Amino acid sequence: MIICISEHSVETDILTPGGWVMDFGCGVDFTFSMKMIEMGMKVISVDPNPNIINTPHLENLFYERKALVTDESIESISLDVFNDTDAASIIKTDNDISFVRKENTITVETTTIKKLMDKYKIDIEGAEYSVLMSIDSDIAKQISIEFHDFRGMNPYYPNNEMYYDELRLKLNNYTFVKHEREQHLGIPGESGKNYWDSLLISKNI
Repeated sequence: MIICISEHSVETDILTPGGWVMDFGCGVDFTFSMKMIEMGMKVISVDPNPNIINTPHLENLFYERKALVTDESIESISLDVFNDTDAASIIKTDNDISFVRKENTITVETTTIKKLMDKYKIDIEGAEYSVLMSIDSDIAKQISIEFHDFRGMNPYYPNNEMYYDELRLKLNNYTFVKHEREQHLGIPGESGKNYWDSLLISKNI
C-alpha cells in the first residue's frame, strides 16, 4: 500500500521491520523519520540545517548534521540559511523562491551515501538531482523523493522532462510507480502544482 508522509510517497508493503531508511533533508520536525520509526524501521536522518535544535533522542534514529553530496573529495560546503522559513540549501540558483530571503551563509560538513552505508554497515533508502544520477547500483528497495523543479534546480530547467527521461535510463533497475505533481507549501506566486512527489521501486524484489 502506498501512503504519503510529509510529501513523500512510500510503499509500506515492502518495508522490512528493522531495516534501514535514509531520510535526506529530514527538516526541523523529523516528521518522515519519526513515522518510519513508528513503523519499525531504523532511520538515518541527514540535514545540515542549523535551525535543527531539538533532535529526537530515540534508539533507532541516527542524526547526521551534514550536507549530502556526490563527490567524496568534498569535505565541506557552503549552506545558505533563510530567515523566512526553516529552510536551508546548498543549491545556488537564479530561480530562487522570491519570498525567501537569505539570512547568512555558513560552512557545513558533508557526507555521501557510500560513507553513510559504510559507517552504519548498511548492506543494501534540492540536491536530489545529482544524488540520484550518482547511484550506480540497486541500493534500496524503494526511493521516495521530492523534485523541486519550481526552484530551477533541475539541470535541464526549464525543459525538466529531459532529466526524468535520462533518470529512467540511468536507474533502469527501478520503476517509477508514482511521479505526480503536487501543491507544496502554498508558495506565493506559484499557482497550482509545483513539485513532484515521486516513488521508485526496485525491479529486483
